[in-house]
Amino acid sequence: MAARLTAFLVAIIVGISVVAGLIVGAQREAEPAVDVLVYNGRVYTGDPNAPIAEAVAIRGNRILKIGSNREIKRLRRNAATVIDAHGGSILPGFADTYVVVPGQADAIAGIHRLGLTSVGAVVDDLKSLDALAALATTADRPIRIAAALKTTLPLTGAIRRDIDARRTQGATALVRLDALAIDVVLPGPKPARPTSSRRPVPPPLLPNDQQQALLELDRAGWPLVLHVDDERELSVALDVIARLIETNTALTAPRRHRVVLAHPMSLDTARLATLGLTVAMPLPATWTGVAVDPAAAPAPVASTAAAGDTAVTATAPATVADPAILPFSFPLPEGVRLVMGSEIVADPRLGLQALIGGALAPATTPGTATPATDAAAGAESTPMADTDADAAPVDRQLVIGALATLTTAAANALGAHAEWGTLEPGRLADLVVLSADLFELPASHLLDAVVIATVVDGKVVYDRDTDTPPPTP
Repeated sequence: MAARLTAFLVAIIVGISVVAGLIVGAQREAEPAVDVLVYNGRVYTGDPNAPIAEAVAIRGNRILKIGSNREIKRLRRNAATVIDAHGGSILPGFADTYVVVPGQADAIAGIHRLGLTSVGAVVDDLKSLDALAALATTADRPIRIAAALKTTLPLTGAIRRDIDARRTQGATALVRLDALAIDVVLPGPKPARPTSSRRPVPPPLLPNDQQQALLELDRAGWPLVLHVDDERELSVALDVIARLIETNTALTAPRRHRVVLAHPMSLDTARLATLGLTVAMPLPATWTGVAVDPAAAPAPVASTAAAGDTAVTATAPATVADPAILPFSFPLPEGVRLVMGSEIVADPRLGLQALIGGALAPATTPGTATPATDAAAGAESTPMADTDADAAPVDRQLVIGALATLTTAAANALGAHAEWGTLEPGRLADLVVLSADLFELPASHLLDAVVIATVVDGKVVYDRDTDTPPPTP
């Protein structure tokens, strides 16, 4: 009797196990297959209010789900590509909004190593755009390109028809013609007639034919990329955009005009916010903080300070601006949109370091002593010990602001149209995985977070374990 009871209980247990297995199997079959799975990280989605997540699942070229390691790993299939973030940051892909293509084709081909997933490429003509498209649409290493065609105003009718047609054709492609790039060049003032008793009439913002062409392009919804070399040209660019807004009052669609700075310069943030303009600042790989003529920089100055019985020679650096010091405060006021645009392909982490380092740098005034000036004067100096503040993680909101500049804001400037630039289910899968959590690093160690993987359009285009890593900046 006991043996029969035991056998009966065993049969029941086996039956329950089989049924449970069938249910779990059916549930797994009902769940969609996953092509790429990134887990064991800290996900910054681009939405500062989104809950903290650990993993991302990708199906095809779109994000399927974001959640905990447990939620995402249960979607794994044998054929899926799996990336272990090892506790590092999982971010929307970095974007550089202004890269001049001539001479940069090879560099653009290697942007994945830097975590760049999209580029605002400036091309000379449509033929150059076609060549770039062939490079960027390779099956295994795609690049998202929002091209700006370098334009001389006014446009001929034939050119206008060609660019309008090309813009429509590539509206949903990886590579598309998105904007028109224009160098702002100030016209010379017209001299007043000596015999005239009238006051001299100030010159127009730009020659009349150029201004009229800009009005027509603005009316047609073309984003304009205005490149300026100095603060005078920046002021004129703002005047040009203001006139477009005042004249084309019937335009209801949001404008995506942006001003590209040849080097960092002071900003009229109140006016920028009013105009709704995006400002592209070059990455620190291409500047020294302000406009500095390297030929005018003085040679290094040697000084000697006593250290016991040994004479120690200290060499003061040349007097050039510190790349970590911005000529404006960051974060910028609400309504002012800042993105990065380097002209050459550069490491976006340098932009992150510049923004955060500039925000944390102590304010200085002319004549304020610094360690460098003290050394140049021969003053004794004692190495500064690390403080708790130096080792503490950067304020979360400051990191979010800097990341938005390099990811979400840049994607919006390039016409993402809610398709990419953030990590959300249904969005195009462009992301970068860093080796460390940016929200846990002190400012002095931000560059310790290196790129370990880059995903564009759902494809793993860079894996540090198998590909050549970029050089250390």
